[in-house]
Formats: sequence, C-alpha cells, structure tokens
Amino acid sequence: MSTNSTDVLLGGMLARGLGPAESIRWPLARASRLFELRYGKALVETARRPGRIPVYGTNGQCGSHDTPLFKGPGVVVGRKGQGPLGVEWVNRDFWVIDTAYALSLIADNVNLKFSYYLIKYVGLNHLKDGTSNPSLSRDTFGAQIFPLPPIDEQRGIAATLGALDDKIESNRRLLQLISHLLRAHFARLLQRDDVTWLPFDNVAKRLAVTHKHSGKTVSGRGTFVVLDQSEAGVLGFHSGPPEFVASPAEPICLFGDHTCSWRLGIGSFDVGPNVIPVSTIPSSEVHPTWLYFGLLGAQQFQEYRRHWMELKIHDIPWISATIQREFVGLATPMLALVSQLEAENQVLADIRDALLPELLSGRIRVPEAAESLDEAIA
Repeated sequence: MSTNSTDVLLGGMLARGLGPAESIRWPLARASRLFELRYGKALVETARRPGRIPVYGTNGQCGSHDTPLFKGPGVVVGRKGQGPLGVEWVNRDFWVIDTAYALSLIADNVNLKFSYYLIKYVGLNHLKDGTSNPSLSRDTFGAQIFPLPPIDEQRGIAATLGALDDKIESNRRLLQLISHLLRAHFARLLQRDDVTWLPFDNVAKRLAVTHKHSGKTVSGRGTFVVLDQSEAGVLGFHSGPPEFVASPAEPICLFGDHTCSWRLGIGSFDVGPNVIPVSTIPSSEVHPTWLYFGLLGAQQFQEYRRHWMELKIHDIPWISATIQREFVGLATPMLALVSQLEAENQVLADIRDALLPELLSGRIRVPEAAESLDEAIA
C-alpha cells in the first residue's frame, strides 16, 4: 500500500509546512488506496423536511432534513465551487448534496478522524480544475500521496487534536447559551407597558477610525485582533498599538456597513474595511450594552451595499435608568466570560494548528504532543 515515491507532489503539504518529503517520517500512500469519495445527492430546499439531520454542501452545513444519506460519523469533502472547498467532520448521520463528497475508508489501517485532520490541513483548493465552476475530481484526489503513520499513532494524533476541538466546541456552545439568555431577558423587558423609543441620533454616535486595516496589514498571528464585517468577524491580527480599547463594562458596538453584522467589541482591537464603531452619547444616559441589545436585529441585510443611514432610522427602546442598570449588571459578567472564552478558543486553535504539521510529519510524536499540550493548558 505504501510507496517511497518522492516525484509526486504531496498535495499542499510542502506549502503548508510538512515538507520537504524526506523530512516526513511516515511511509507514503496513494489516496486511491486509502479512500473513496462517494457522490452526494441533490436535495433542493422544497424537498427538505423538518428534521435534525445536517445537510452538507461544498462549504459546510447548508440546512437540515429528516432522513440521512450516509451513516455517521463521517467526513464531508467539498467538490466544486469558486470558493474554498470545505472539509467537515460530522459526528452523526448526515446528508451530502451534489456539490460535495462523503469520504469512505477502503483500507483497514486508516483512522477516519485522522483522515479528516490530514485532508483538512493539506487542503483541496490546489486540486480544483476548471474556470466557470472549478471542481475536484475523484481521479485527481485519488492520485495524491499522503503520509500514513501506524494506526495506533493515527488514533493518538486524532485523539490529541480532537481533545482541542472538543474543548473549542464546548466553549462555542456556552457562548451560544450566554447569547440566548441575554437576548431572551432583554426581549422580556420589552414586553412591559412602559417602553418608549429614543431617536438614534439622540442616543448613539459613530466613532472616528484613524486607520482601517486590510488583508495586507494583518497576519495570522499578532497581539491584537482586527475585526471585520464577515460572519467569522475576524480579519486577522497585528501587533498594535490598538486604536480601540473596550471592556465588558464599557463595550463598543460594531456595525458591518455592507453585511449588517452587529456585534460587541470587547478588549483591545482594531477594525477592517466597512466596520463602523458605535458608542453612546453620554448625555443620553444610555449604556453601550443597552444600545447593542436595543438594536440587535433591527437592520436587516438587503443587498451588498451600505446600510449605515438605514440603521440610523431605527429608534432605541427605553424603559428607565433603573431597569438599564439591572440589565447591564446582569450582562457585564456574562460578557466578561464571553471575552474569556473567545480568547481561550483562539489559544486552543493556535495550539492545534501548530501541532498539526509536527504530528502529521512525525517530527513530534503523540506522547510529546500530549506533554506539550498539558504544559500549554497549565
């Protein structure tokens, strides 16, 4: 099954830091002898029935259904599209539409979770072919060469990296719970009979931005985060000094002018293109946290264009300074925990991404990785 050929490119490994080939300790194996890519099946929105089965496409989950196409756990591999081809781990039964593949193992000495980390790290975009709708063919994927550690080593690598991802996912669920609790509590406050409405310009103000970062001024690592208007919310990092310094007690609202994203900035940060920092006018007595929840969901995305002037049309709900003080008092420690969890997730992701090439190449073995992980977490 394995081969010592070095005349075949190891997918994207050289570019991602695994190579050169002679530095990889493990034997090499061709993908066609390890994996099979199984075609998905089209499932239009009108044909989907309410259910808890996740539906995956080329860029991740794209809905749900009541019937699975494949048994889980599994790995979904993106097949076609102009954007990045995703690689997703699925813990349960799932459906894959016709823009993606489901990965199956055809060799006994391959661990599925290890395969997920291996393929996700190497990436698939360099294997796409075509212009109008580039795609990944099964033959092209099958021709790739991958390092193949012994099965026990694969399991250890998967368990080590999986422990980090499990902790990240646990933190994400807690973040979602905090958000739900605060939103629900604020919504209950607005059911009172004494709610009034304050004009935007009497409450809020746009903060000046001296320097808006772009993709050219950030990197994958740095001291301070640069926030953008994307779904992920992070453009990159830089080493400062930061332009904005906020806290859980005094956050700054951030509006994505084109995407209508609306989030809170906590800590030290900078902003990317089309992100508008918003705070409150001191004379209004409205707290930034109250402003954030008061406008949450108010401005809906219509098309990719500027929406700032439309955001300013919305009024801010108001009850009393006493009610605001009680709500902010409840929200502040929760926002502090949000900031802590987000920072912890970034550290965990950095550790995982640093370990990946070392483990996959064999330069670090699993016991050494476990010791490093214990030291980093401690």
